[in-house]
Amino acid sequence: MPISMRAFERADLDIAVAAWQPIFASSKEIVGEELFEFIHPDPDANKRARVTGACHDEDPRQV
Repeated sequence: MPISMRAFERADLDIAVAAWQPIFASSKEIVGEELFEFIHPDPDANKRARVTGACHDEDPRQV
């Protein structure tokens, strides 16, 4: 399968957040809901902000 590159699109945020759902669920199961909520009060918003930050033009990383 060939690899293609394209510009970042807002819909990519939804994909990134969805991809982390199993990891968040696993973490919550391991540490318990109360501790998970303390560590990650809004994991979806945090992940969305981190992906958005990584996709800025001035960021040297490639995503």
